[in-house]
Parts: sequence; C-alpha cells; structure tokens
Amino acid sequence: MNVIIAYLETMFSAYPQTSRLQEAKAELQAMMEDAYTSLIAEGRAENEAVGQVIRDFGNLEEVAPVLGIASDISPLHTDAAPFPPVTLEEAQGYAAAKQRTRRRVSAALTLFVLSPAILIVLPVAAESGLVPITDGVGVFIGLMVLLVLAGVGLLLLLAASRETAPYKHIAEGRFSANPVVTRWAESLVSCA
Repeated sequence: MNVIIAYLETMFSAYPQTSRLQEAKAELQAMMEDAYTSLIAEGRAENEAVGQVIRDFGNLEEVAPVLGIASDISPLHTDAAPFPPVTLEEAQGYAAAKQRTRRRVSAALTLFVLSPAILIVLPVAAESGLVPITDGVGVFIGLMVLLVLAGVGLLLLLAASRETAPYKHIAEGRFSANPVVTRWAESLVSCA
C-alpha cells in the first residue's frame, strides 16, 4: 500500500499544491485503496494488486476528468510562459497562404494517386496486344511516368510547404488566442 501512496505523491508532485488538487489527490487515493483492497480480497498477491491499481489509476491525465481537475493540470496552468498571441496580420497571411496552396496540394495528391496507373495499365495492354510494345517496355514506360508524376507531386508539396512555413506556429497550434483574430476567424466561418 505504501507503494501506491508513494506513486500518488509522485504523480501530483509536478503540480501546484492547491486545495483543489489536494482534495483530488485524497479522492484518488481512496479510489486506489478501495481497488487495492478489492483485489486482495479476490486473492491476488500484493505485488499483483499494486501493479493492477497503478495500471488502472496511474495516468493522471486520464483520471483528471473524473476527478474534475483536467483544467488544473493542463499545460495552460504550468509555470511555463504561454505562446505569444497570434496577430491579425499573421492569421490573414496564413489563411491567404492556405488558400493559395490548396490547389497545389490537391494536384499533388491527385498525381500521387494516378502515378502508378500507367505502370499497371500499359504492361497489361502490351500483353494483350492493344499496344504494339513488349511487356518490359511497358513496365519501363510505366515506371518513368510514375517517377515523373511523383516527382512533380513532390515539388508541388514542397512549394506549398515553403509558402506556409512562416506560419508553422499557427499550423501547430503554438499561439495564444487573440480576441480580434477570433472574431475575424468566426466571421470567415459564418460567411462560408
């Protein structure tokens, strides 16, 4: 049982010792002790019972919603500095870059999907006599077309990536909300 209490102390050590978290820790300890007692009553060995309790309750992020402390242990409540707020100019630039690159990304994906088509169709057509070439030539032509289409698709993706690179922090969600930007984004959604 001491192992469970020590594990519980370690779980909560990374968070501030607020009264809310202390209550949650006491509640979780009671839940863990009840589970441990039940497992021992079922005839499990002490080590097995401790292992099972830690597996069931050992991830604070998973049990936090049940305890009502999910917001208290979220990254927003750590001592680390929050991400800088996104500016309206950045948000508009990101939206414009995504708008400009969406066709390139779609074209690249289409090229990737279609690239093996000639490799599949041409040798079959050559074998059946529909195209006056040998199977080997059909495979060679199919491979060349595959490589060219895949290469063009890759170039399109790289160009799109270069254009959106300055806004990587937005795409990854590494920014704080800005009320002005939020209203602007909501107006875009309502217009769509």
